[in-house]
Amino acid sequence: MAYTFKFVRGKKTILLFPVPPESMNINIKNQNNTISLINGEEINVLSSPGLREIEFEAMLPRVRYPFANYKKDPKPDKSNTKFLSGNKRAKHFLSELSKLKKSKKPFQFIITRTSPTGKKTNLGDTNIKVSLEDYVIKEDAQYGFDVMVAIRLKEYKSYGTKTYKKNKKIKPKGKSRDYKDIPKTYKVVKGDTLSKIAKKTLGDSSRYKEIAKLNKISNPNSLKVGKVIKLP
Repeated sequence: MAYTFKFVRGKKTILLFPVPPESMNINIKNQNNTISLINGEEINVLSSPGLREIEFEAMLPRVRYPFANYKKDPKPDKSNTKFLSGNKRAKHFLSELSKLKKSKKPFQFIITRTSPTGKKTNLGDTNIKVSLEDYVIKEDAQYGFDVMVAIRLKEYKSYGTKTYKKNKKIKPKGKSRDYKDIPKTYKVVKGDTLSKIAKKTLGDSSRYKEIAKLNKISNPNSLKVGKVIKLP
């Protein structure tokens, strides 16, 4: 089966890897939470899966190989040892990776799988919006002139703050309390004192003097049960 790995933003292909990676891992993160109960038992609180992470290593050849795939590649050179030039060099791909990292913008990671009969197949996780998390450039004698780059991508989901327009016609549920809700008179019950009445009706026991003055009460601690008094 033939593979094509590429990074796309909009309709533009940013990177088409000339040599598809030999392997790739798509890690589905866990967000479940294990909680210990008072009796020592544990329970597992299940949550939605986390963002997927994709990891792979790709070879960036510095010389032409017959198995390497370049978009709009001219006729292949007969010599496999001739150094590549222009946008086919490893330096070009590393430069594009650097731009992706600095752009702080997501892009599409697309894998195309083609069977030996030429039919494209789809395994589901072939077109994912991602961000470039990190990459490691590897140079080793075993790679010869070529460069290996280990890439880690992370699934990206768009987000934003929702705004709502306030409808002035909608009235809040329940009754709000303001100065109109404060009773203008009060009927004395057994055990009442002016300070208790002031606390109960005005929210401040120290305002008993205002009630006493308004009702011309000389003894605030001696009130007749059933007496109706005015409130300030």
